[in-house]
Amino acid sequence: MMNLVCVSFSVLSWLSGFPDSVMGSSNAKIAVGIDLGYKTKISVISSKRPKQIDYVTDEVSSSLIPSFVGMNGNKFVLGQKAFELWQKNETNSISIVQILQEHPDPWSSKLILNDQSYSLFSLAALYFSYLKSLCTEYLVKNLDSASNIDSSVVAVQF
Repeated sequence: MMNLVCVSFSVLSWLSGFPDSVMGSSNAKIAVGIDLGYKTKISVISSKRPKQIDYVTDEVSSSLIPSFVGMNGNKFVLGQKAFELWQKNETNSISIVQILQEHPDPWSSKLILNDQSYSLFSLAALYFSYLKSLCTEYLVKNLDSASNIDSSVVAVQF
């Protein structure tokens, strides 16, 4: 359980630094933080509004979002679905965080999924788009708006 606490620590520290007086009233801006977890291969998205920090959840209602991109046939899958593929067959799914940590020059390397070559840039962009869509869905569903996002941070610990 200690690793899971560490996953979100840097984002929570950053978000906690916004005093409620700066955040203003209940319809004030929202700060969002994304933590790509170290060693855990799990991402956490947190949002801060006055007097409250929320965790964004994925499609299976988990706030612990696997940092994986995979291929199921010709279709990209992300998060939990990609993690499940990785558990069955590592060649069809990768951890974005693991590539960043283990490759000496991850940004110039080509990654193979289902015998197709992809750059880390393109796979990371897919994953961040996925995280953004989760965040937008969550904020619209729970706060009736995603347009009040004022600031954000992404933390990757090495």
